[in-house]
Amino acid sequence: METTVEGDFDSLKAGAEKSAIRNREMVWKSEKNMMVQLNEENEHDLANLVRARKRNRIQRRKERGYLLVELLIALTIFAILAAMAAPSIVGLQMAANNSFAWNTVSSVYFTGKALAVCNSYQTSCPQLVMPSNGTWQQAGYTFTFSSSGGGGGGGGFGGGGGGSSYNWSFTATPFVYGFTGIHSYSASPSGIVQTN
Repeated sequence: METTVEGDFDSLKAGAEKSAIRNREMVWKSEKNMMVQLNEENEHDLANLVRARKRNRIQRRKERGYLLVELLIALTIFAILAAMAAPSIVGLQMAANNSFAWNTVSSVYFTGKALAVCNSYQTSCPQLVMPSNGTWQQAGYTFTFSSSGGGGGGGGFGGGGGGSSYNWSFTATPFVYGFTGIHSYSASPSGIVQTN
Protein backbone atom coordinates (compact mmCIF):
# COMPACT_ATOMS: atom_id res chain seq x y z
CA MET A 1 0.00 0.00 0.00
CA GLU A 2 2.82 2.22 0.49
CA THR A 3 3.47 2.21 -3.20
CA THR A 4 -0.04 3.20 -3.84
CA VAL A 5 0.16 6.06 -1.40
CA GLU A 6 3.46 7.04 -2.87
CA GLY A 7 2.06 6.72 -6.40
CA ASP A 8 -0.95 8.76 -5.42
CA PHE A 9 1.27 11.30 -3.76
CA ASP A 10 3.45 11.46 -6.88
CA SER A 11 0.43 11.83 -9.09
CA LEU A 12 -0.94 14.52 -6.80
CA LYS A 13 2.40 16.22 -6.83
CA ALA A 14 2.58 16.03 -10.64
CA GLY A 15 -0.98 17.32 -10.93
CA ALA A 16 -0.21 20.19 -8.58
CA GLU A 17 2.87 21.05 -10.60
CA LYS A 18 0.86 20.95 -13.82
CA SER A 19 -1.80 23.10 -12.23
CA ALA A 20 0.84 25.56 -10.97
CA ILE A 21 2.41 25.71 -14.44
CA ARG A 22 -1.00 26.31 -15.97
CA ASN A 23 -1.70 29.01 -13.41
CA ARG A 24 1.68 30.64 -14.15
CA GLU A 25 0.96 30.50 -17.88
CA MET A 26 -2.45 32.04 -17.34
CA VAL A 27 -0.97 34.74 -15.12
CA TRP A 28 1.79 35.33 -17.67
CA LYS A 29 -0.75 35.50 -20.54
CA SER A 30 -2.98 37.84 -18.57
CA GLU A 31 0.02 40.01 -17.68
CA LYS A 32 1.06 39.98 -21.33
CA ASN A 33 -2.46 40.90 -22.38
CA MET A 34 -2.49 43.68 -19.81
CA MET A 35 0.90 44.95 -21.06
CA VAL A 36 -0.31 44.87 -24.68
CA GLN A 37 -3.47 46.63 -23.65
CA LEU A 38 -1.51 49.24 -21.67
CA ASN A 39 0.93 49.72 -24.57
CA GLU A 40 -1.97 50.25 -26.97
CA GLU A 41 -3.55 52.73 -24.59
CA ASN A 42 -0.20 54.46 -24.10
CA GLU A 43 0.39 54.63 -27.85
CA HIS A 44 -3.08 55.99 -28.33
CA ASP A 45 -2.51 58.51 -25.53
CA LEU A 46 0.93 59.35 -26.92
CA ALA A 47 -0.49 59.95 -30.40
CA ASN A 48 -3.19 62.17 -28.91
CA LEU A 49 -0.57 64.01 -26.89
CA VAL A 50 1.62 64.60 -29.97
CA ARG A 51 -1.39 65.88 -31.95
CA ALA A 52 -2.40 68.17 -29.10
CA ARG A 53 1.13 69.57 -28.78
CA LYS A 54 1.30 70.17 -32.53
CA ARG A 55 -2.04 72.01 -32.45
CA ASN A 56 -0.87 74.08 -29.48
CA ARG A 57 2.44 74.91 -31.20
CA ILE A 58 0.68 76.06 -34.37
CA GLN A 59 -1.83 78.05 -32.37
CA ARG A 60 0.93 79.64 -30.26
CA ARG A 61 2.87 80.56 -33.40
CA LYS A 62 -0.23 82.24 -34.80
CA GLU A 63 -0.69 84.14 -31.59
CA ARG A 64 2.86 85.20 -30.83
CA GLY A 65 4.32 85.76 -34.32
CA TYR A 66 7.80 84.71 -35.39
CA LEU A 67 10.67 83.42 -33.32
CA LEU A 68 13.76 85.55 -32.93
CA VAL A 69 15.82 82.94 -34.78
CA GLU A 70 13.45 83.08 -37.75
CA LEU A 71 13.74 86.86 -37.89
CA LEU A 72 17.54 86.70 -37.65
CA ILE A 73 17.69 84.19 -40.51
CA ALA A 74 15.51 86.42 -42.68
CA LEU A 75 17.62 89.47 -41.79
CA THR A 76 20.84 87.59 -42.60
CA ILE A 77 19.52 86.55 -46.01
CA PHE A 78 18.49 90.13 -46.73
CA ALA A 79 21.92 91.44 -45.67
CA ILE A 80 23.70 88.93 -47.92
CA LEU A 81 21.57 89.92 -50.90
CA ALA A 82 22.15 93.62 -50.20
CA ALA A 83 25.91 93.05 -49.93
CA MET A 84 25.89 91.28 -53.28
CA ALA A 85 23.90 94.10 -54.93
CA ALA A 86 25.77 97.07 -53.41
CA PRO A 87 28.88 96.95 -55.66
CA SER A 88 26.68 96.81 -58.75
CA ILE A 89 24.69 99.83 -57.61
CA VAL A 90 27.85 101.80 -56.80
CA GLY A 91 29.35 100.82 -60.16
CA LEU A 92 26.22 101.92 -62.01
CA GLN A 93 26.16 105.24 -60.16
CA MET A 94 29.85 105.82 -60.92
CA ALA A 95 29.28 105.04 -64.61
CA ALA A 96 26.36 107.49 -64.68
CA ASN A 97 28.52 110.19 -63.03
CA ASN A 98 31.34 109.59 -65.54
CA SER A 99 28.91 109.79 -68.44
CA PHE A 100 27.43 113.04 -67.13
CA ALA A 101 30.89 114.59 -66.69
CA TRP A 102 31.99 113.49 -70.17
CA ASN A 103 28.83 114.90 -71.77
CA THR A 104 29.18 118.20 -69.91
CA VAL A 105 32.84 118.63 -70.88
CA SER A 106 32.07 117.66 -74.50
CA SER A 107 29.19 120.11 -74.62
CA VAL A 108 31.40 122.97 -73.38
CA TYR A 109 34.17 121.99 -75.83
CA PHE A 110 31.89 121.92 -78.87
CA THR A 111 30.18 125.13 -77.77
CA GLY A 112 33.62 126.78 -77.58
CA LYS A 113 34.51 125.47 -81.06
CA ALA A 114 31.21 126.76 -82.50
CA LEU A 115 31.74 130.17 -80.90
CA ALA A 116 35.27 130.29 -82.32
CA VAL A 117 33.83 129.67 -85.79
CA CYS A 118 31.20 132.41 -85.22
CA ASN A 119 33.95 134.80 -84.09
CA SER A 120 36.15 133.96 -87.05
CA TYR A 121 33.33 135.07 -89.35
CA GLN A 122 32.67 137.98 -87.02
CA THR A 123 29.04 137.02 -86.61
CA SER A 124 26.94 136.82 -83.51
CA CYS A 125 25.76 133.47 -82.14
CA PRO A 126 23.55 134.42 -79.16
CA GLN A 127 22.21 130.86 -78.74
CA LEU A 128 25.71 129.59 -77.86
CA VAL A 129 26.70 130.48 -74.32
CA MET A 130 29.78 129.33 -72.43
CA PRO A 131 29.63 128.89 -68.64
CA SER A 132 30.62 131.75 -66.36
CA ASN A 133 33.97 131.65 -64.59
CA GLY A 134 33.69 129.62 -61.42
CA THR A 135 33.32 126.22 -59.79
CA TRP A 136 30.24 124.12 -59.13
CA GLN A 137 29.53 120.57 -58.03
CA GLN A 138 27.09 118.21 -59.66
CA ALA A 139 26.62 114.42 -60.04
CA GLY A 140 29.73 113.45 -58.04
CA TYR A 141 32.03 115.84 -59.93
CA THR A 142 33.49 119.29 -59.38
CA PHE A 143 33.38 121.39 -62.54
CA THR A 144 35.66 124.41 -62.99
CA PHE A 145 35.53 126.90 -65.84
CA SER A 146 38.01 129.72 -66.33
CA SER A 147 38.49 132.05 -69.26
CA SER A 148 40.81 134.90 -70.17
CA GLY A 149 41.20 137.34 -73.03
CA GLY A 150 38.53 138.75 -75.28
CA GLY A 151 35.84 140.19 -73.10
CA GLY A 152 32.23 140.87 -73.59
CA GLY A 153 29.29 138.60 -74.30
CA GLY A 154 28.67 134.93 -74.20
CA GLY A 155 29.75 134.38 -70.63
CA GLY A 156 33.14 135.99 -71.20
CA PHE A 157 33.65 134.54 -74.65
CA GLY A 158 35.42 136.98 -76.92
CA GLY A 159 32.63 138.79 -78.66
CA GLY A 160 33.93 141.41 -81.12
CA GLY A 161 37.65 141.18 -80.53
CA GLY A 162 38.19 137.95 -82.46
CA GLY A 163 38.34 134.45 -81.01
CA SER A 164 42.08 134.02 -81.33
CA SER A 165 42.87 135.94 -78.12
CA TYR A 166 40.29 134.02 -76.12
CA ASN A 167 41.61 131.25 -73.88
CA TRP A 168 39.45 129.03 -71.70
CA SER A 169 39.70 125.81 -69.75
CA PHE A 170 37.08 123.52 -68.31
CA THR A 171 37.80 120.64 -65.91
CA ALA A 172 35.70 117.96 -64.27
CA THR A 173 37.19 116.00 -61.35
CA PRO A 174 35.35 113.45 -59.17
CA PHE A 175 34.76 114.20 -55.49
CA VAL A 176 36.30 110.86 -54.52
CA TYR A 177 38.34 108.91 -57.09
CA GLY A 178 37.05 105.37 -57.47
CA PHE A 179 33.75 106.09 -55.71
CA THR A 180 31.98 109.05 -57.36
CA GLY A 181 34.00 108.78 -60.57
CA ILE A 182 37.10 107.18 -62.06
CA HIS A 183 38.08 109.72 -64.74
CA SER A 184 38.98 113.38 -64.74
CA TYR A 185 38.20 115.39 -67.86
CA SER A 186 39.55 118.68 -69.10
CA ALA A 187 38.79 120.67 -72.20
CA SER A 188 40.40 123.69 -73.82
CA PRO A 189 40.34 125.16 -77.34
CA SER A 190 42.98 122.56 -78.30
CA GLY A 191 40.80 119.51 -77.36
CA ILE A 192 39.46 117.22 -74.65
CA VAL A 193 41.72 115.19 -72.37
CA GLN A 194 40.64 112.26 -70.24
CA THR A 195 42.78 111.28 -67.25
CA ASN A 196 42.40 108.00 -65.40
